[in-house]
Amino acid sequence: MPIAHLLEDFSDNPDNGTTHLLDEEALEEHRLESFERGYSAGWEDAVAAQEQQFGQMNTDLAAALSDLSFTYQEALTRMTLSLEPMFESLVQVVLPKLLDRGFASRLTEQLTEIRRIKSGSRCK
Repeated sequence: MPIAHLLEDFSDNPDNGTTHLLDEEALEEHRLESFERGYSAGWEDAVAAQEQQFGQMNTDLAAALSDLSFTYQEALTRMTLSLEPMFESLVQVVLPKLLDRGFASRLTEQLTEIRRIKSGSRCK
C-alpha cells in the first residue's frame, strides 16, 4: 500500500509539472525586491540594536552618576566630620592665645588713646 498521500509534497511546481520561466527583466526585478527586503530588514535590526544599546548606556550612566553623587556626598560628610575636632582644638587652644595677645595690645592702645584725649595731648 503506497504512503505517498501521507507525505508532504515539496515540489516547486504546484501546477503539476508546468514550469514557469521568468525573463531577464522580471528575474532582475525579483532580485532587486529581495535585496531591498533584506536590506530593510537588516537596517531595522541594526537600528533596534543601536536603540537597545543606547538605552542600556543611558541606564548605566544614570546609575554611575547616582553612585558618584552618593560617593561625593558621603566623602564630603566624612571630611566635615573629621574637620570638626580640628576646629574645636583651634578654637580652644590657638584662639584664646591670639585673643589674649591681640586684645591686650588693642586694649592698651585704646586706653592710651583715651588718656591722651583726656589729658589734652594728642601727640603720639
